[in-house]
Amino acid sequence: ITRSRSGAPPELLRAGIRAIVGLPLRLQERATGVLWVGYQQARRVGETDLRFLYTLAGQAAVVAANAQLFEDVVAERARLSAILNSTNDVVIVVDSAGRVSLSNPAATRAYGLIQDEAIGVPLLQVVSDIALCDLLTRPMDVGSAVTDELQAPDGRTFSASVSSLPDGGRVATLRDITYLKELDQMKSDFVNTVSHDLRSPLTYM
Repeated sequence: ITRSRSGAPPELLRAGIRAIVGLPLRLQERATGVLWVGYQQARRVGETDLRFLYTLAGQAAVVAANAQLFEDVVAERARLSAILNSTNDVVIVVDSAGRVSLSNPAATRAYGLIQDEAIGVPLLQVVSDIALCDLLTRPMDVGSAVTDELQAPDGRTFSASVSSLPDGGRVATLRDITYLKELDQMKSDFVNTVSHDLRSPLTYM
């Protein structure tokens, strides 16, 4: 920054600033920024002014930290939303009262859940599949998990895992294993066919 003959930056002089004080923004012994205070008249800052400004700087540091924390939370929610929207796994979360608190597009495709309309509504009112409702409402210990296979209304087979949350809620993750079931059936059909084809000539012999 260029300075005038008086030693003050000309930008501040043009703005009418004749005195300036810079104080560090500290939070938990860590400097997070600088608070600049400008005066339109030349003055010497006394101890009383400094105590007030340090108090103001401390509050500003807390506000800045909270703003950064809020931005981090918003960014994390955006990342979580992107992950949930892109995954093919069904994700449904219910609270301790059995109300839907989160669902993703895969849940809409498999169980007809409309994400915005389902939030806050009891699970039994938005999901007609008895097996899924039973899996999400059966008694469970905190921190425990259960797994099962479910047949979705659209005919697909899901491997379901339900975990209990510390607040009493439940989170269910359903992975489509239809293709594995089809492969298993093809293998069984192949083995049965081969066994039948071998049995006839062996019986004749």
